[in-house]
Amino acid sequence: MVRDDIARLPEIDRSEEADQIYVVRNHQLVLLDEGFTHPGWDQDYYDVRLPRLYTSFDNDGAGWSVLQDDRLVAISVLDGRWIGADRDTLDLTFFHVSRHLRGEGVGRRLWDLSLDLARSRGATNLYVSASDSRRTVDFYLARGMHLAPAPDPALFEVSPTDIHLEMPL
Repeated sequence: MVRDDIARLPEIDRSEEADQIYVVRNHQLVLLDEGFTHPGWDQDYYDVRLPRLYTSFDNDGAGWSVLQDDRLVAISVLDGRWIGADRDTLDLTFFHVSRHLRGEGVGRRLWDLSLDLARSRGATNLYVSASDSRRTVDFYLARGMHLAPAPDPALFEVSPTDIHLEMPL
């Protein structure tokens, strides 16, 4: 992925309909029967996420993009800044797969590439701030992530309703 692909992010269909979400209560993940419809990119994308992605790349970040018929359909971005008390953790700051490709293995392949990159850079932990939808959180839990006992303060400030996860590499 090149930095210029960031401007193409609205091509990804990130819409989602869900019947359940996760919340954190007493340091535990709790699944709630609470539905939502997410139509796609919102103003938060333009105000917060887009500038954050450019900053990630400017700080030695890297990632991959997947094109289908010359349309951006998936993306993975590993931030290059070290986080965590021991500065040994990298943040998978952005990870999206278009709706029509979810469950088709594209996310698993991007995940594997992201883990390989984090390990090659010397990270001993990976951090993800995930949306609260069951599908999203279950994807990460199935890959060995667990609830971060102490969310990164800066990342939590940006996304306090996200589910903050981590795993050893």
